[in-house]
Amino acid sequence: MSGWTKLLFTFEKISDANEIFLIEFKELPNVRLSGGGVKVLSNGTWQNIEPYNLAPDPPDNTTSYSVIPYLNGIILFNNFDTANLNFIQIDIRKFLLIRQVKGTGTVPLIDGYEYETNGSISNSKITLSANQYALFWRGKKPTLGTYLTSDLESTNGCKIEVIDSDGTTKITEFWLQYGHGSFKLDYSRFTGGGVGGYVATAVYSDNHCPPAIIIYLAWRERKGYLQTWILIQDEQIRPAYINDPNTTTNRRLDRVCKRIIIFENYEDAGFYGHGIEWDAHDTNRDLRFSQLDLIAYKYDETNDRWIVRKKCKLICHTDIHNYDESGATIGFGILASGDGRNMDENRRIDDNYKAYKVFPSALAGWKDYTWNKDDYTWVEDHSAVRLIMYHFGKTLYVYTHYLEKGGTLVGSTYKYGRWHDTLHYFCWLYYDDWADKTLDAGTIIAYSLQTYYSSSDFYEDPPPTETDYGSDTTFIDKYFPILIETTDTSTYSETITTTVEEAITEVLVSESGSGLDAILSFKTLPISETSTSTDLILALKQLSIPETASSLETLLMNKQLITSDSVLGTDEILKSLQFYVQDSSSSLESIKLPSTTLLVLESSVG
Repeated sequence: MSGWTKLLFTFEKISDANEIFLIEFKELPNVRLSGGGVKVLSNGTWQNIEPYNLAPDPPDNTTSYSVIPYLNGIILFNNFDTANLNFIQIDIRKFLLIRQVKGTGTVPLIDGYEYETNGSISNSKITLSANQYALFWRGKKPTLGTYLTSDLESTNGCKIEVIDSDGTTKITEFWLQYGHGSFKLDYSRFTGGGVGGYVATAVYSDNHCPPAIIIYLAWRERKGYLQTWILIQDEQIRPAYINDPNTTTNRRLDRVCKRIIIFENYEDAGFYGHGIEWDAHDTNRDLRFSQLDLIAYKYDETNDRWIVRKKCKLICHTDIHNYDESGATIGFGILASGDGRNMDENRRIDDNYKAYKVFPSALAGWKDYTWNKDDYTWVEDHSAVRLIMYHFGKTLYVYTHYLEKGGTLVGSTYKYGRWHDTLHYFCWLYYDDWADKTLDAGTIIAYSLQTYYSSSDFYEDPPPTETDYGSDTTFIDKYFPILIETTDTSTYSETITTTVEEAITEVLVSESGSGLDAILSFKTLPISETSTSTDLILALKQLSIPETASSLETLLMNKQLITSDSVLGTDEILKSLQFYVQDSSSSLESIKLPSTTLLVLESSVG
């Protein structure tokens, strides 16, 4: 897990009706995202960047915003139909860039940041006109490009085209470097059903790369939820359907995003991608299930193909009836490949190919199947799939197989679902063990797929057998930081110690007699004490601090970590990310975390 980079969003309700949820970038001081816009701390007060109106007050569904994640941050852009338009780049390397594209905007100066602008400054505010910018940074100043920073802009990357309200006029466009490959994004705006927002789909390009991930956020009028999806092609990981208490049909639930993670060097060198954690509530606002979704990419330059890994974990908080809205078998599953919107409209499925191939788990070899136009096809006991996708005169070969599985309900019988009409097709791999069934409260399901996108017909014969981890779901859990929220002090020590041991490294704290022998292995942190003196080495950020024989009063400036020690006993408060340790008399009794504490792994720990 070393070397990965993450972004962490935390959501909390606040009193202002215009800001139902607050999202704060933990790695970027004095910058926040909220339901009303981007806020910066200026002169000690949180102020909006105007007119960057990210999300409207419910029930207005005419304004929303879109987010493009990349390895070190995110790019935001507001409603295309407004008279004022800007791009905002928020980067965890400690800088913020606002580029005004159309109209005017106002940006308050940010406390503690250096800045540069070609706009006008008055009363601690920067006024930007079209083609002007405001750049704030700490440490190293980034190099500007035409619209964002130069390290992102390229002639080969993710192209953003902003369309005016008439649907034709381009306001601006630029290319965003997004790993390997080139993605031309097509945006579609929609309203209806209480939802307003934008969805982006990627058109297949010269490098045979999979579509880019776009995060879509919008208000839902009925509940005021801020919804977040990770999209590639179409919805890659399909959520469970449930029996809603106030409807007569099964339905997919409103989903509330809890955390978004962006990382690189995932599992094997060269992978990068994104993860999301979200909760699903029914119309009674009851929490029904949670889900962890993770998607990572790697470009194999030697063989000119993309490798995509998709992992998912479903946690049932109540009983779930896992059917779709018509009661048909499918529900929770992972998309193997598909989405005809990326296809050449002049080379339709029914005119260009008639078959796909599946691999029976009985090792009978690859077997041809024929597309059944305008209908679903269910194939039992097949563990891999191959198909051909035509994209604007090019041929793309897709091969998908299972990679891992685990949880309290581990799948054993494969199931394959396929649906298509003239221009859309979807291929799902999942296990029959949880399709069209009631999943009991407490059920945990986790599995993953690996997909190859290639310009040549690459596949394995036979496909590899997935790794079965039994009830262990660490293969996805380890990529998500730990979120601890509790007020029960009776279980702090046992719960927190176990959780940290499993997710970071072993944490061992012990004391005997008159001396303290302790090893705190958060980045391998050794602490030792003898009866007369303490040689204390804190390897977290290379801090070394001595102690005299009688007492220790030390301020450790790693996120204001304070340690105190007296002759007879130790009363320690380790205040690193609000991490509290208490000791009385001659023994260490408990590790306590306050309510609503968020314990986050640093990027260098991974």
